[in-house]
Amino acid sequence: MASALRVTSVVPAANAPFQSPQLADALRQRGISVLPDPLVNAGAVIADSIERFSPDAWKDAGAKDVYAFVREEVRRRATDYLNQRDQGLSVGAALNEVAAAPATDPIGLSFGDAA
Repeated sequence: MASALRVTSVVPAANAPFQSPQLADALRQRGISVLPDPLVNAGAVIADSIERFSPDAWKDAGAKDVYAFVREEVRRRATDYLNQRDQGLSVGAALNEVAAAPATDPIGLSFGDAA
């Protein structure tokens, strides 16, 4: 499968999208960026955090506001991850760097500031 793909990146739309980790490694060896599914499939978790930690902003927000916030957060973290990979970090180390970002508050708390 990996040898047949003609793409520059894979952004999975499901949890655990590969039958084995070796498939993702084979894509990476061909120079194809593979974004980890926990990173790009975090939308529901982010939305839940907004509802839980910024309930007033959640009630007042429209769907477009929530989607825009989720999109920007996922884009920012995916960009950080790819930058870490470009610097030579392994998949796990790059994910750890993104997860260790300075913000330690729940992400939903920052929604009121962005909306």
